[in-house]
Amino acid sequence: MKLVTVLALALSSSLALAQTSPKKSSTRLPAKPAAAAPVPAATTATPANTSVATEESGTMKILKEKLQIRYFAEFLGPNVKKWDDNQVDVDGYGGDGKGKFARSTDPINMFNQFSFRWLVAPKTRALVETRFTTQFGDRSGISEGSDKQVIVQEDHRIGLNYAYFASADKVWSANFLPRVRVPTSEASQDANIVLQPDFLHILSFQATPALNFSFWSAVRYYWFEQKVDSERYRIYNSPSMTYVFNDTFELFVSYEHELQHRAAEGARKYTYMKESLQDVYAGVNMNLTPSLTIMPFIRFAQLQRWGWSDQRETMQLGAWIMGNIF
Repeated sequence: MKLVTVLALALSSSLALAQTSPKKSSTRLPAKPAAAAPVPAATTATPANTSVATEESGTMKILKEKLQIRYFAEFLGPNVKKWDDNQVDVDGYGGDGKGKFARSTDPINMFNQFSFRWLVAPKTRALVETRFTTQFGDRSGISEGSDKQVIVQEDHRIGLNYAYFASADKVWSANFLPRVRVPTSEASQDANIVLQPDFLHILSFQATPALNFSFWSAVRYYWFEQKVDSERYRIYNSPSMTYVFNDTFELFVSYEHELQHRAAEGARKYTYMKESLQDVYAGVNMNLTPSLTIMPFIRFAQLQRWGWSDQRETMQLGAWIMGNIF
């Protein structure tokens, strides 16, 4: 699904958008805990009892140092011109159409991701991400054989986030995220997919205290069961810009482009690829609290035709929700 592709990398990513903000970098490490005060020597032979409160305090201290729990959601609504309960599609990806509006079989829905991150090294966090989609619109148009439930389980993901570079002046930074999607979705199981390894690289440039530029680049490979005669992978690139107006409002703009190779094994050159995604996101981050950000946006679903009528048919409304749970 186009939705999963965008978000899985997006944000990841989910991960994702909060890293472009100069105030809320998800790679920022917790402060080093202060050294414990020396314990005075015991004056009696009776061993000291450890209270429950002390044990809880020690556990919470470790959790605050090591654990992060983050939430990301993408709500995708209808197009600007016609308000119905289906999403926007475009007949042009892959060069087979003219970039005109096509009614998607996907209803209005929300993709959800909970990301559990554990600090395993000073600059590295292990990731476990649970992911599912909530369907809001009419599900009768979903094709036969697809998951038509209200809550659809997506492919969960595990991986690492390695913040391998940061300049001394904090202007440049770079993260590398090797990850693997496990086939927990009905779509992946029906397609006989074993695993989907993907590798994401994020380069960030803090031009001014208010202006940030980032570049996301990812490769995603589909590993099929031996009985499936298919070669498939995707190459994704997305430059983005974030401008901070104040503590509450930020402007965000990103361009997404994706190429896909998908053919019978050996039927075409391995480097043969078609364009599978091209769009622009434009929205405003609203930092409602230090732990909750909502970004309503307009998505330009196609960039092939720039007539006003074509744009109105393919512009899509949506919103991102980003929360720091722990």
